[in-house]
Amino acid sequence: EMLGHVTVGWMWLRQAEVAARALEQGAADPAYYRGKLQACEYFFRWELPKVGYWAQQLRRLDDTVLRFEDAGF
Repeated sequence: EMLGHVTVGWMWLRQAEVAARALEQGAADPAYYRGKLQACEYFFRWELPKVGYWAQQLRRLDDTVLRFEDAGF
């Protein structure tokens, strides 16, 4: 999930760069490009911060799953 969110964030950033450039150049459909910028803002504000939590969990190096015994299944 963490790497997926980072990848999607990177993709949104690329789209936002294109949208901003298009708006600066007087795009024929400005509402579409403003929508791209708003969607990017939402993702960066509400979804991307989850990456910090997931990274923190990975740094703990918890071995709960590794300690499961095969017989327990």
